[in-house]
Amino acid sequence: MEHQDIQKILADYAKRKEYYKTRYHNKVKNDPVQVEKARERARLHYKKNKEKRGEYYEKNKDIIKLMNKYRYYKKNNSMEQFISKYPNEYQLLLTEERVEPHPQLQVQVQVQEDL
Repeated sequence: MEHQDIQKILADYAKRKEYYKTRYHNKVKNDPVQVEKARERARLHYKKNKEKRGEYYEKNKDIIKLMNKYRYYKKNNSMEQFISKYPNEYQLLLTEERVEPHPQLQVQVQVQEDL
């Protein structure tokens, strides 16, 4: 392909994307029939995948609870307390790459591991 062909394809793609974007915001989004179709699709998807959501929660229950606990301590600016109370759980979150290590608190965790 030549440079002109590539430019034409990219321009057509941009036009098509813009057309569908304006069409959605001007026609589809406000059309009651389309809104009802989308809601029905969402209801069916929810009903079909209800068990999957429960299975996912059961499979990851421990990590989800641990993340909620982590967020609670982070929100209340008491990460030192979280790390001192739950050093193993904090290490688990770090190894699973669920959280970023805190530069100041990372040293404290390494010291606790050596003990």
